[in-house]
Amino acid sequence: MASNELDMFIQTWEHEANNTERLLTALPTTQYDFRPDPKGRSLGELAWHLAEIDAFISQGVATG
Repeated sequence: MASNELDMFIQTWEHEANNTERLLTALPTTQYDFRPDPKGRSLGELAWHLAEIDAFISQGVATG
């Protein structure tokens, strides 16, 4: 991957991570069960899923 592409990826990742953190910080804990779509995951479930992805990837890197 070219350095330019890597830099663009990192900038995009950080931008999206900051927006996600702002949303989750602003969300009252009483609203974690809110479902934008009745068939979809709640906001709390989506937040947990994001944490699981990071943990899964980190474990994969650590264990090879």
